Amino acid sequence: MPDELGESMREVRTKYGTRLTGGYDLVVPTMIEEPSFYLKTLYLGITEDYDEDKAEAKVRELADEWKSALPEDKHEEFEEILDVGRRFFRIRDERGLQTDLSGIGLCRRGLLEAGRRLVDQGVILESDHLCVAAKDEALSLMGGDLSSLSTGRSAVNQGLVEIPTPKELARRMDYIARPIQI
Repeated sequence: MPDELGESMREVRTKYGTRLTGGYDLVVPTMIEEPSFYLKTLYLGITEDYDEDKAEAKVRELADEWKSALPEDKHEEFEEILDVGRRFFRIRDERGLQTDLSGIGLCRRGLLEAGRRLVDQGVILESDHLCVAAKDEALSLMGGDLSSLSTGRSAVNQGLVEIPTPKELARRMDYIARPIQI
């Protein structure tokens, strides 16, 4: 059993590991970074006793409550819209889970690697600081042009980065330009 469980968990990690654990923002960790989210979900799936009939009854009760607030001549239209929504809303959710969460998670992984390289060179303090930088700031940091970081809401003003001297910057650019190895 342990070998089967381990293999199953490796498959899950490979398939779902790059998905964000909550939200659509680069600051949200992926399942690989924060496995407790996935483990809690598994635990709830094992310990909760899901009753499909009860769930359907609850949905029907809520729908009937909403429908009762409408004029009688709108009830049929409400039921049609509800039916379409129930049949097709899952497609929207699946798209988000299958593409958006994984794509943003992969982008986060790339930014964390770029951030690690910047940390190694002493440009920023922690790799995840690159994930909170504004787009222009992140591009400037990764491109070596730190002149734009000295004004406005910047990573410099937040104490997340240090502005290196031109000589230090030239040395760092060679390192930053190397391809990311995953």
